[in-house]
Amino acid sequence: MPPSSRTSYPAPGNLSVPTPDPLPNSRTSLAGLRVVEYGDGVAAPFAAKLLADLGADVIKVEPPAGDRSRSLGPFPGDEPDPERSAQYIALNTNKRGLTLDLDTETGRRLLLELLRASDVFIENAPPGVMERRGLGYGALSHVNPMLLAASIRPFGLTGPYRDYLGGDLTAWHGSALGHRYLGEPDREPLRASGEYASYYAGVNAAAAVMLAYHGRDRIGQGQLIDISETEVLSVSTLGYGLVSLFYEKGLHNARRGSAQRGGVPAAMLPCKDGYVFIFASEAHMWDGLVKAMGSPEWATPEMFRGRYEVRAPYGPEIYAMMQPWLDQRGKEEIFLACQEHRAPSTAVYDIGEVFGNFHLRARGFFIETRQPGLGAMELPGPPYRMSLTPWVLRRPAPRLGEHNAEVLCGRLGVSSGELARLRKAGTV
Repeated sequence: MPPSSRTSYPAPGNLSVPTPDPLPNSRTSLAGLRVVEYGDGVAAPFAAKLLADLGADVIKVEPPAGDRSRSLGPFPGDEPDPERSAQYIALNTNKRGLTLDLDTETGRRLLLELLRASDVFIENAPPGVMERRGLGYGALSHVNPMLLAASIRPFGLTGPYRDYLGGDLTAWHGSALGHRYLGEPDREPLRASGEYASYYAGVNAAAAVMLAYHGRDRIGQGQLIDISETEVLSVSTLGYGLVSLFYEKGLHNARRGSAQRGGVPAAMLPCKDGYVFIFASEAHMWDGLVKAMGSPEWATPEMFRGRYEVRAPYGPEIYAMMQPWLDQRGKEEIFLACQEHRAPSTAVYDIGEVFGNFHLRARGFFIETRQPGLGAMELPGPPYRMSLTPWVLRRPAPRLGEHNAEVLCGRLGVSSGELARLRKAGTV
């Protein structure tokens, strides 16, 4: 994004913005871990990227036509180019790239040879595809009994729905999130934009791989890791609490719209330059909000003090009296004033405001890289910091088949003549 198109909030005067300290060394947590990814779209590529970012040697296997992310973009200048897709690049840095047609006997043989000397295999092929190719876990474990294989599916590898296709929309509503989140209570349910199920599935797959890797030497063998995108959302976003609430009391706790149930203020509210969400649930939080607003006379009566339930009967009046204060101030000013007085709130940012946010910039969250054919570009960095084994951006996303010779000849011993024949046959 060019600098002129960013919305940047400057650091407020009463906050110091530190410069990130140089990392003490360049060791990585997963150096020596060999991972093969047969990923398409988001889930498996993101899982493998999380491991690659910590030093694992990840070989990304694509069909000769490439990962579908290459065709999705967004693209610079809105001109489709499989080597310039922002989504593909962001999900595949720190990997090497190999093309194999797994619908051919030779392609399957080469994959098995690659897995013979690997620790981890991560894939999110459509249901039934790997099994029909003879690449189910039984075949993989026969080649390498120590292999950890993570398979990501819309509904998992077992159960009545195991062969069903699906995407984020399926997982979102199959997990009851459509009933619980987003939308007004008396209207149809909505779905959040983006691919929540795929990203959460990727995180869970990477975490499960690490847990299995930790225990592999103790149990003396590899294992199959079965990830259901629908179940991932049921646990990580819907949560156990709502299941328990239904089990104990039969309550569904349906979507709430822009305001929380049961108290005031607890709502998304318009302000001078957008929206803020304010949630003053405890007595001290309300007192802090009153101070942030400059202690207006209307907000000081004793009948408004206490938990947010006591203000619920006066909700329309309170929101109406807050509105002039909101209309005169921007979201960042409101957020900082509420923070100063311990009143929970948040500015509702758009992506441009996040990209220019001084806090994220101070933490070095956005990382500059150089992608062949694109030059310098910025990507999101890691959502974690490790002091001794830091995240490192070691290589750009691979071009289609970029490392065919390096992997096939250098690692599997394929001759240059055989590689030429594989290319001619369309196997790579």
